[in-house]
Amino acid sequence: MASFTTAFVNLKESENYGCVQSEVIKYLNDPIQDISAQTTTDVIKVSGSIGNSILVNPKQKGNPLLTYISNVPWEFDDSIIPDYVMGRTTCALFLSLRFHNLKPEYINERLRDLGRLYDLRVLVVQVIFFR
Repeated sequence: MASFTTAFVNLKESENYGCVQSEVIKYLNDPIQDISAQTTTDVIKVSGSIGNSILVNPKQKGNPLLTYISNVPWEFDDSIIPDYVMGRTTCALFLSLRFHNLKPEYINERLRDLGRLYDLRVLVVQVIFFR
């Protein structure tokens, strides 16, 4: 089995590397979006309902990742924008590379939908490869 380094040695030379890098830079350089139009009750609801559990977007039903979340309680919540909310300022988005190859703009749209609500955003990437 190839090591991680061997598997990704040519990543920077791939055709999509520059595209993704430029999109990330463009996103980070965007002026701060005006979130004053959002109601404060939405933010309070999200921050107040978290407690000690991970909030999971119902779109993630059937995701095998949920079977591996065993040391922390989790619950479905249809009021959240990201796939997972792990705290008042932390969220995660799930992305399958297979899906990303079909719809490369999907993750950019999801990040745009988040606005500036979360300080820490984790991208959980599912990589499936066949031998």
